[in-house]
Amino acid sequence: MCRSSIAAAGFHGGTGYPMVRLLALVACGTRTVIDATFGAGSVGEITYALDLLRGMRRGMIVLADRNFASQALLAAVRETGAHLLVRVKNSRTLPVCARLPDGSYLSRMGSVEVRVLCCEITITTSAGARSETTSW
Repeated sequence: MCRSSIAAAGFHGGTGYPMVRLLALVACGTRTVIDATFGAGSVGEITYALDLLRGMRRGMIVLADRNFASQALLAAVRETGAHLLVRVKNSRTLPVCARLPDGSYLSRMGSVEVRVLCCEITITTSAGARSETTSW
């Protein structure tokens, strides 16, 4: 899921002020827009993300950022038959229900059983490198 804001003219702390919230379901390889939805910036991303369920199909892998790690959205995506790979906030602690041989573990987010993978991500630029451990 991609998200974007269309900015109004003006300078508001270094960034434009979002007037429209836009979410899109995009194919990673071809960058084809599968589905999109938009509306007022005052409405949350999760609300608009539910509109994108109509574009999800069985067997599809949907990648999402940490703001989309809600139990309601996970359950709704599961109903489409698609799989969801979503990063969770570092401050979120998920219970360990069962450890798996590869180091991942099974957990629950509400009624949804999830598999948790912990990994270290390093971003290197000309300004240096930064690493962070996160869960997916």
